[in-house]
This record gives sequence, structure tokens and C-alpha cells, in this order.
Amino acid sequence: MLRQLMVANTSGNIILEQTYRGKPRDLKNLETTKIFFEETMQNWDSLQIGEEQVYVFSRFLYLIFKICDDVILVVSAHERETEGFLREIAEILTSAVREACKGSINEDRIIDSLPQILLLLGLIIDKKGYVDHIDPDRIKKIRKLKNLK
Repeated sequence: MLRQLMVANTSGNIILEQTYRGKPRDLKNLETTKIFFEETMQNWDSLQIGEEQVYVFSRFLYLIFKICDDVILVVSAHERETEGFLREIAEILTSAVREACKGSINEDRIIDSLPQILLLLGLIIDKKGYVDHIDPDRIKKIRKLKNLK
């Protein structure tokens, strides 16, 4: 079960944030995110596209996945989850973002495609952070059934 998902640029500006456990703007969540970003941000530029780093921070497991030159994806779950689980989710979410952006990904295209990305996230992850659909072909079929462009 996911705790939080964020898409941010490599300067640390959050483009998209979904919180599945706790209140989204809870001061404790904000402070944890701020400290986590401060602790790890210096490593973001050195990541290659498709490369990830895993951290255990404040009882949570975080995976940072670089999806393009200037954007990272951060997924977090309770530390009892596995790195493999977070890696699989990061790959699926990156694929969904790429599909919503119609190919190449950069910060501007993500911002322009935000409504589509949010719809895809809703198909993949439910409101409590449970992953519903991870098969890309199944997600495409559901999108077609719901008439999502």
C-alpha cells in the first residue's frame, strides 16, 4: 500500500502530490517531506533516466525514480513494503505518465497533461493507496471503456 506519491522537478518543486495515508497537508507530512527532500536532493541530478535510489526515512521506504532529465517520481510506503514493490509501481506510473504525455516526458508536458495523469493515477491506485491495476494492457482497456482520451 502506498503512502505518498510525488512528481517533482530536480530543483525540489513539487508538480503533483498524492497522499494516501494521513491528511495531505498535515504539518507532520509536510515537515517529513521537506526534510526528506533536503537530505536527498543533492543526489537527484546524478541519477540517470530510469535509475532509482531507495531510502528508509522516518519509518517509511522511499524510492526516487528519475523519469526524465528534469523530473523525478517519488513513491513511499511503510517500511514493511519491499523495494521491488515500489520499483514496479514506479515503472507503471512512469509508463502512465509517458502515455499521458504522448511519448516524450518533460516538466512542461507533465504540467500540460496533468488532468490525464490524474485520471490514470485514479485507475491504478485507489484512494487508500492500494494498487488496483498494474497491467498496462488492462489500464488501456479500462481507459477505452471509460472513453478517456
